[in-house]
Amino acid sequence: MQKKVNQYVRVSILAAPVLLSLCSTSWANPPSPPSDIAPVISGTPPSTSTAGTYYSFTPTASDADSSNLTFSIINKPSWATFATATGTLSGTPTPGSYNDIQISVGDGTFTTLLSSFSINVASSGGTGTSVPVMEGWWLLPGVLAGVGIFARRRKNA
Repeated sequence: MQKKVNQYVRVSILAAPVLLSLCSTSWANPPSPPSDIAPVISGTPPSTSTAGTYYSFTPTASDADSSNLTFSIINKPSWATFATATGTLSGTPTPGSYNDIQISVGDGTFTTLLSSFSINVASSGGTGTSVPVMEGWWLLPGVLAGVGIFARRRKNA
């Protein structure tokens, strides 16, 4: 019986360094978190506007590790201004289609892009030829008189 006890003790002593080694790598030294996390940007910019009507869009952005955020833009419309501190695109548009506009946010290490978008600006329509309201009123009595005459003829016939 003594012999079996000694063998068991010997096995335990040999297995102990392996167990200590496993414990020290997984529990005592957990993996360190990433030092920087990419910022997140979202938002849906208005895709249409009218010339002469103020346009504004500000995306929502955040950074999990609270890094300083800076915004940038590609294909900014000529009528617009862009704030690099807030990501706000604003201004009074002129008619036309402004395509592939892309706003991004960066934290000094990573840059995240908002999906590219377009803005279609319609004319305000204030310079066209207007039709006098009286034209419609002149036409209406003429139509009614024709119906009245048609009805009389039918009655007499």
